[in-house]
Amino acid sequence: MARENLREARAIAGWAHLDKRSGTGNSTVQVTVDAYSGRNSRNTTVQVATNGGVSKSVSVVQSGK
Repeated sequence: MARENLREARAIAGWAHLDKRSGTGNSTVQVTVDAYSGRNSRNTTVQVATNGGVSKSVSVVQSGK
């Protein structure tokens, strides 16, 4: 199987930040989130795509207080 290059990674919400947006071969995308003091949980989606056409979405949920 050919190695696929990470083409793009992005978070939908502005409070989630990614440390790697593109790369080659096996890549790790780390998600960090801003502090949150709200009562209700909030969520966003992280979308990752490769040059080989593979696309995945991961849900990120940050609990409220």
